[in-house]
Amino acid sequence: MPRKDFQRDLRQAANAQFPYLSNIKAGDNDGSIAFRFFHRAESIKIEFQAVVSDSSDYPRLHSYFVFTTSDDVPKEITAAVEGVQPLLEGVSIARLLATVSQVVQSAIYGEDSLSDSLEKIGSDDEVEYDYEDEEWEATSDGHVLASMKPAAEARSMLRRDLRVVKNAGFKLGYLGIATGSVIIVVSCRVSKLGISEDAMQAWDVKPSEYLVLLLRYPSAYRNLEELLRNVGNRMPLLQMYVGLCTSYKPSHEDAVRVFQGSTAEQQQSNGPAESGAPGGASGPGIRRLFIDRAINSLLNERLLTIISYRLKLGLSWTGAELYAHQFQGKPSNFEDQLSDEYFEPDSWSSGTPDLLMADHVVDSNLGKSQLSLPVLAMQFTLRHFVKCTEFCLVCHCRVSTEFEALKPFVCSNNLCLYQYMALGMGPSLEYEILSQPYVVDLLISLTYCRAKSGRLEDFPTGLGMKVPGGLGWTIKANLERNYYNPSNQQPALRPKPTATFYTAELNSASLELRVDDNERPPLKVGDWIAIMGFESDKDTNANNANANDSNLYLYNYMDMPPSGKGQWHSRVQLIDDRIIHISSPINYSDLVAGPKKGESQKGKKDTVRTVKFVIYDQNFDKLDDNEKRGVIPLILNTLPSLEAMTQYLNMASDGGSLALWKDLISPAALDILRWIVASNRSFIMLDGDDNPEHLVPGMEGYVQFRLVQGAPDKEQKFESAVRKHTANPKHPSIFTWHGSPLCNWHSILREGLNFKYTANGRSCGHGVYMARDFASSTGYSQQYGYTAYNDWPQSKLRISMAISLNEVVNATTNFVHASNVYVVSQVDWIQPRYLFVKCENAPPTSKAPAASLVYKQDPALTVVGPTGHNLALPTSKLGGRGQQLRQMSKVDQTPKVQPVKETPASKQAKNPPAKRAAPKSTAKKPKRRRTKNNEPEPEPESEPRPGPGPEIPTIDLTAKDDDTASVATLYEDLEILLSDAEDEEPVDVIPKTDFVPGTLDESTLPILSHPKHASSSATKALQQHLKVTLETQNREYPGALGWYVDPKLINTVYQWIVELHSFDPDLPLAQDLKKANLKSIVLELRFPPKFPHAPPFVRVIRPRFLPFQNGGGGHVTAGGAMCMELLTNTGWLPTATIESVLLQVRMALCSQDPAPARLLNGGIGDYTVGEAVQAYKRACQTHGWGVPDNLNKVSWS
Repeated sequence: MPRKDFQRDLRQAANAQFPYLSNIKAGDNDGSIAFRFFHRAESIKIEFQAVVSDSSDYPRLHSYFVFTTSDDVPKEITAAVEGVQPLLEGVSIARLLATVSQVVQSAIYGEDSLSDSLEKIGSDDEVEYDYEDEEWEATSDGHVLASMKPAAEARSMLRRDLRVVKNAGFKLGYLGIATGSVIIVVSCRVSKLGISEDAMQAWDVKPSEYLVLLLRYPSAYRNLEELLRNVGNRMPLLQMYVGLCTSYKPSHEDAVRVFQGSTAEQQQSNGPAESGAPGGASGPGIRRLFIDRAINSLLNERLLTIISYRLKLGLSWTGAELYAHQFQGKPSNFEDQLSDEYFEPDSWSSGTPDLLMADHVVDSNLGKSQLSLPVLAMQFTLRHFVKCTEFCLVCHCRVSTEFEALKPFVCSNNLCLYQYMALGMGPSLEYEILSQPYVVDLLISLTYCRAKSGRLEDFPTGLGMKVPGGLGWTIKANLERNYYNPSNQQPALRPKPTATFYTAELNSASLELRVDDNERPPLKVGDWIAIMGFESDKDTNANNANANDSNLYLYNYMDMPPSGKGQWHSRVQLIDDRIIHISSPINYSDLVAGPKKGESQKGKKDTVRTVKFVIYDQNFDKLDDNEKRGVIPLILNTLPSLEAMTQYLNMASDGGSLALWKDLISPAALDILRWIVASNRSFIMLDGDDNPEHLVPGMEGYVQFRLVQGAPDKEQKFESAVRKHTANPKHPSIFTWHGSPLCNWHSILREGLNFKYTANGRSCGHGVYMARDFASSTGYSQQYGYTAYNDWPQSKLRISMAISLNEVVNATTNFVHASNVYVVSQVDWIQPRYLFVKCENAPPTSKAPAASLVYKQDPALTVVGPTGHNLALPTSKLGGRGQQLRQMSKVDQTPKVQPVKETPASKQAKNPPAKRAAPKSTAKKPKRRRTKNNEPEPEPESEPRPGPGPEIPTIDLTAKDDDTASVATLYEDLEILLSDAEDEEPVDVIPKTDFVPGTLDESTLPILSHPKHASSSATKALQQHLKVTLETQNREYPGALGWYVDPKLINTVYQWIVELHSFDPDLPLAQDLKKANLKSIVLELRFPPKFPHAPPFVRVIRPRFLPFQNGGGGHVTAGGAMCMELLTNTGWLPTATIESVLLQVRMALCSQDPAPARLLNGGIGDYTVGEAVQAYKRACQTHGWGVPDNLNKVSWS
């Protein structure tokens, strides 16, 4: 039995030894093999899988498809593995493994040709299983860990790196302990990254979300130098993950779950997870990126190697990535002189935020022992996130294409396309169908039309699709047109392959095929077949209109011209000797919303006829381009309609996967459908009743799609071109139509508007042809002989014409031609905005309402619609231009302000140097520590120090933070930045202060006695907290802390009286205090019996603050209680220190967003605890925060 032979040989191979191979086992799919290549000396580890074409053909008639599941494989190795695959047909598993091992070794060292490598292996019978002299990978996962750091040193190292993170402008989070398992969170708001609205919508990210980088150190925190020494170890000291979060950090529970693999797997659903969905019981969750798998594999498998090359060779990110890809897995000599390509600087477009262009390696000029890996990792992450369209999602190489895409894809390597599709790295097909069925319908229809017109040039190769042999192959290519064949050369047509046709008797009632004993086809359950021979039935491929076409024979059955004969496409369900049971056949006129069981769609005929059938056994990759153009429409004709697929997905109880609809969608049809959707690199969205404000009035009768093309910074380039080249600043841009035959739009959506090919002549010069008049452009949209037979039969839309409306720089004098038509050669001057489609069955849409804000067009160059009237274009859908226009309309309504006279300094700021200078560090110069008497410490002696030691960056913890929403949950993260008792530099310049401790009058304060609700656990914890707080206070200069606890005013540890003082004199609050002749703000902290598991109650005693409803801020309620999430059940953590709580209260009072804290003029009397408690409850109810159960117990008197 062949299957038993396969399983036997696999078991033998798993127990044998092959050079550098291990972990040999059954693969992910039936009939597949998984194994690992590990070369310890070269630090190369590659995971392989080999899929057998048919295990029932083993061991003589089978073939293998070998590919890697690792993402850091050098191109030399992938090319070598691809090249050897044709020679693996019919070989045993043992020879397969030995061949792959030898070929990979040869690719690493470049010593042998492919033939030499195969000669070393010998024949199948000569393969042996014993290689005792080779170096093997250990079966255990153990490794030698770096030595553990002392707790103080680890914490100091972490503190130093995180201060660099803060100074670099990122938000930071901290989960765990520095000397144990710890997760560092570095994040940045998406709105800070300079990404256009269109790109954010296409990438499914929101400007309010955070791009969050998690760095998990399983054993303890390690600096960059330690991590670089550990590169290549099988158990890394660092794991990384990038995702999205509504807060600057996710909950601890969700962060841990990410590295356990469950979060990423759970979100591989039909659509992106809801961004607001909580991740756990204690905080926000993390949502996966649209490039989740690609960017996370890049970080974990290549980042440290790339950094090491940067430091060793002095390369930029661009050069180091190129070097890492070309030399990964190969021995490299750093002494060799490198070519100029490795020293290519990192390129950024004008207007890129400084946060993205910052380079920690260049800007800091530090050694690797002092560089902060979290900063480097975040800068690298941001670079690949905002430039994701420039890199292949699998091999991470730069994509060499002239078209700037809005969505990322893979390079031209067939193996990359296979892994992209097989590993599910692209967008979810099911989600796209459910969310935008008309867009998917549009994409399929355009691909279908392109293929049937003979002009399709890009194909889903590399997937190993099996298609029916001999069907859909063309006899003659369409080579007359300049567009398809610019050189006008007639290549020699190769002979059409001979397909194997089998004869059988078909019982259409029982869906059974009976074959003769002497003609049994090599079929197995699950195979697909195409059956011919229905004289009176409709043709599945709807090719009747093509019968008289003299240029193309798109469907050439059995070497005969198209005759309109029908076809059935069915799946083999059961083989019983000579009887083959098939599924309900697919015929485009009979497609239904779901598979029918137990009945035949053709059962009513009750006839038995002789038919011929062909098996889906031809490898699509081996067809020539003309044959592929014929097969793609044939396979697409077997697809059900989008309406049927949507109905199936909505009703399916199996999770809604089209792959499970096995009897109605063949694997080949599903692969082509996935490729059509995934390879679309434009952003297309249907405008309709869901967003009527975006509809363009006057375009009734056409379906309107929002169309965005180009790189994420294409809008910025367009805006730059508008500012630089417009001839009319009052009307800087105009709108024009671009018409093209329907068969061209598949290419336009993938490559953008260009003029590489000549479709309609170049009588007016070279460039993109456009016109202001709709009627002029529709003349270019004619079918040119291609009629309705080019329509995908299952299309709901039934498209007959497409035309785009584009925004163009108003510089007509610089156009190539500007009379009856416009010819523009500068592609950056053109920005597509809409795609209008003429359909037979348009989706129901209400009439477009009059736009409240329209684009003010140049009166002499207004765009004209189908009715001959000028069009009014709503600014709501004009990308960045629309946003600017909406803002301008608001500005126009405000009073004009007298311009400020420019100073020489301001003029200089407006004209930065052409070459970007390295960003200056925001860390202030360290100054000498002051004593408690506000005297500076004496200058240190000038004797030499033992060594330079790592410089610890300083940081201003009281600086204004733009993310005020996160103030309430930031305290545990800033705590790590505070100084311990270690001997290190002060954290900031110490301001002078006029605050005098111990001046409060006890008689004016509500001093309490020991409460009746006191518990022994809370008392013990509070005593410890008080001790630590007073020790910190005694050690530091008062002006450095900004708070003071008078021990004389503590009658019970359950009540603390605290003064906040020494505020920045530029703050309105500090100015109000000075005006009122006050030196401090007096707080009261009351602790519940469940402390530290319940938060303290913090309120202001005096002075009174301006209420929020009257324009006040500072997070102080009308009753004086602090309105902060960290002081509620929702945000409180038992690990918080009182020092960090006081720091956060102080930061809240200093916050000026949405308004600064101000004192109430003429405010008389202190706040009472009763009104504070009531205001605290109202605030919690408003924000949805949890109120502590024992709140009433803290209001004792």
